[in-house]
Amino acid sequence: MKKSIALLFTLILVIGILPFGASASENIYVTVDGATLNFDQPPIMQNDRVLVPMRLIFETLGATVEWDEYNQYVKATKEDISITMQIGNNTMVKNGQYITLDTAPILLNGRTLVPVRAVAESLEATVEWDGNTNTCLLYTSPSPRDRQKS
Repeated sequence: MKKSIALLFTLILVIGILPFGASASENIYVTVDGATLNFDQPPIMQNDRVLVPMRLIFETLGATVEWDEYNQYVKATKEDISITMQIGNNTMVKNGQYITLDTAPILLNGRTLVPVRAVAESLEATVEWDGNTNTCLLYTSPSPRDRQKS
């Protein structure tokens, strides 16, 4: 009996420390034009890409969002830009053009998470990463770095 309990405990411990594809070990922040976004599902890092809940990021960047539960598609529209993504599919369609993503959208804790850089750049935002603070900086107008170059 003691051996079974010890074996079970060891198995639980080993499973608990194994790395998985999605990581939330460090807090990841996302700002848009200097304002920090507060997600109900924290952003995660997967395959060195930041994934965030879709609705807040799309709407903050001025897009309307549609979700097709049956086919697990998300469609975002902003003026003349249309983006379609599907859970588990690493191809995004922007205005009929197919774009291969490094990381596909996923479902996590009842939320659809999408790669923030692909989404933001498709909606014509500028993206920068601050590794010192784990912050993804999005700008809807030229970033401070771009303004310094002018």
